[in-house]
Amino acid sequence: MTLKQEAVAKSIDTKGQVCPYPIIAARVELKKLAIGEILELVTDYPPTAHETLPNLCQTKNYPFEREEIAPNVWRFFIKKA
Repeated sequence: MTLKQEAVAKSIDTKGQVCPYPIIAARVELKKLAIGEILELVTDYPPTAHETLPNLCQTKNYPFEREEIAPNVWRFFIKKA
């Protein structure tokens, strides 16, 4: 089963926000989740989608999946580990 097929515990939309705001929002919401829960985050800021959010997930060892849902709009599924 992929992460996007699992139940989402919290969804946040950060479209229109530039760094560092999407990362701050992700950190705040991930702190609230229990281990194993999924955060869904939507962004339209390329550096967040390709650099900062993947780096955060890798640093924290959080599994994640990214999909482009529209031109320059990405949805992340992040599992709190």
